[in-house]
Amino acid sequence: MPIISLKLLEKLKPSMFEIKSLFPFSQVSRAPHILVEALTGDFAGALDQVSLVAKSGLDVYAHNVETVEELTPCVRDRRATFRQSLKVLEHAKKEGAQITKTSIMLGVGESHDQILRTLHGQSIFTSPCHHADFIASWS
Repeated sequence: MPIISLKLLEKLKPSMFEIKSLFPFSQVSRAPHILVEALTGDFAGALDQVSLVAKSGLDVYAHNVETVEELTPCVRDRRATFRQSLKVLEHAKKEGAQITKTSIMLGVGESHDQILRTLHGQSIFTSPCHHADFIASWS
């Protein structure tokens, strides 16, 4: 299924008008097989801003945790925390985002056990592009 991905530039207080202008694809007018995804920052933990984006009509709310929790202070901006990123994703889902997703980078010094802890409890969606046997190899 094709995805139109938009990088939502983080602002301190984006208005609903600004957010809706980033998603010109209404559910009615766009092809039903195309999903709209927004890759967001964490809005410095401002969950009201997360709500605005989650309720904007997009299909996929994406926010990357970037790395395992233990390496977050070394890899990400010091103001971003792993737990804050998880709260953003949980809140987006609670506020109605159909699909939430995140990504982590590998190869920045994480251990196998740290990867397993990061994946533990996460819902992992497999598709022909994301083979279940590869994911199973991490457990």
